[in-house]
Amino acid sequence: MKKELSPNVTVSSTPTPTPTPTPTSSFTTSSSSTSKRPACAACKYQRKRCTRDCPLAPFFPAHCHKEFRNVHRLFGVKNVIGILNRVPHDKKADAMTSVVYEANARAVDPVRGCTHWIFLLELRVKHMEDELRRVRRDIAEYKTRRLEEEEEEEEDEEQREVVAEDVKVGIDDGWQDYVDQYICGGSGGNEHTSGGGGGLPLGLEGENNNHLDQMGVVVGSDPNEVFVK
Repeated sequence: MKKELSPNVTVSSTPTPTPTPTPTSSFTTSSSSTSKRPACAACKYQRKRCTRDCPLAPFFPAHCHKEFRNVHRLFGVKNVIGILNRVPHDKKADAMTSVVYEANARAVDPVRGCTHWIFLLELRVKHMEDELRRVRRDIAEYKTRRLEEEEEEEEDEEQREVVAEDVKVGIDDGWQDYVDQYICGGSGGNEHTSGGGGGLPLGLEGENNNHLDQMGVVVGSDPNEVFVK
């Protein structure tokens, strides 16, 4: 069915079919998307095309534009590339880390840059070294003092053993006869003993006994019983 609008123009009432798009393979789409690599921060800053052989791309990804701006202001692109060319391959990452750190420090403190932090770290190292020397000196003093105390204890122990041995020898030589004569003999025992019966002789109850007690020696009722306090 046709409608006449003018003598020269006719419009058909049947719709004109729209052309269907030709399907493309998914492999082609994915390969084209992966082939597009984002430009590194260095090439973006310089507004140039980033190639696969860009020497700065591994160290300045697309999101590190601020870091590259600081590096470019302080060193310049040619100097940075020169540093990379002079450094061995296994040291390139460390070199660029140092370059970026110094550039960022200079951006924060334009006058001192990273030297301010180096100065603070040196002061901290010096403080720790002084503290370490002080601790080692204290440890040496404590060790010396402890050795002296141990030597004094050994000398005191040896002296007590010598005194006890001398007392025991003296007792073995004369104590038994003395006791037999004045205590166990029965006759005249009361004249030379305190309290009238048994006990220590008068000569040993006084000054001599006190002297033995001061030396740390205790004599029992048995002549063979000698104790060191």
